[in-house]
Amino acid sequence: MAEVAFLHYRPGNSLLHRLPGWIKLIMILIFSLAVGRAGFILLGVSTLLLLAASFAVKPAFRKMGIALIFALVMGGLLLWSDLRMGSSPGEASIRGARFILMFWAAIVFTACTHPAELGEAFYQITRFIPFVPARRLQTHITLTLTFFPLIMDESATVDRAARSRCFHRRKNPLIRLRYRVEPLIDGVFRKSDEISRAMAARCYGEEEK
Repeated sequence: MAEVAFLHYRPGNSLLHRLPGWIKLIMILIFSLAVGRAGFILLGVSTLLLLAASFAVKPAFRKMGIALIFALVMGGLLLWSDLRMGSSPGEASIRGARFILMFWAAIVFTACTHPAELGEAFYQITRFIPFVPARRLQTHITLTLTFFPLIMDESATVDRAARSRCFHRRKNPLIRLRYRVEPLIDGVFRKSDEISRAMAARCYGEEEK
C-alpha cells in the first residue's frame, strides 16, 4: 500500500483513466498554458474543472499533508514576494493561485495516468521527430516517474521505523540524519536493483517489439 499519495497512480475506471495517455498529456499542457495566463474568471473556471476531475479520479488528498502544505506555502511565498515587489494584492493573489492550481492539476494527472502510459505517450509523440531516441526517452520518463513514489514510500517507511525506535529524540542532529539517510539509500538501491533485474529477466531493450 502506498505510503505517500503524491505522484502515485490510483487505478480506476473514470473517463480520465480511460483516455489515451497522449490526449491527457496534451490536456495538461494546454491547461498549464491557460492557467499561466489566466485572470480571476478563468482561474475560477479552472478550479471548477479541477474539482470535477478530482471527484472523478479521487486522489488521496487526506494522505498528502506534506505535499499540500508545500503547495500552500509556495503559493503564500509567491503572494508575499509579489507584494514586496510592489504588485497589487489582486495580481499577487492571481500568481499564487496559478501555482496552487498547477500543483493540483499535477496531482490529478499523476493519479489517473500510469507511468508506463505516460512514457508510451511521449514515445508516440516523439517517434516521428528525427534524431530523437524516442524509445530511450520513454524508458527514462517511465523509470523516473516510477522511482519518485518509491523513494517517498521508502522515506516514510524509514521515518516510521526510526520513530518506533525513538531516534527522533536524539539530541545530536547528525545521529538522527545518519539513521535516516543510510537506510533510505540502502532501500532505494535495493529497489533499483530489483527493477533492473526484472528488466534484464524480460530481455528489455530499445528495439521495437
